[in-house]
Amino acid sequence: VPPVAWQASGLGIGYSSVSVMGDRVYTIGDLEDGCYLFAIDRAKGEKLWQLKLGAVGGGSASLTYADGKLYVRY
Repeated sequence: VPPVAWQASGLGIGYSSVSVMGDRVYTIGDLEDGCYLFAIDRAKGEKLWQLKLGAVGGGSASLTYADGKLYVRY
């Protein structure tokens, strides 16, 4: 088993996929007041920003990065 490189916290709950592009990791999770898209620093595991997508319940959403755009299925 490889060692853990980093862990991120404060991303809520959910079963979203992740998408990695360059120095960022993107994922989706439910916080108390809604469903959010998160950008995480790939090297440090630090949350860079979050964007509210809508109501709680989108934690199983999926996302992908292509042609310079991040696509979310919520």
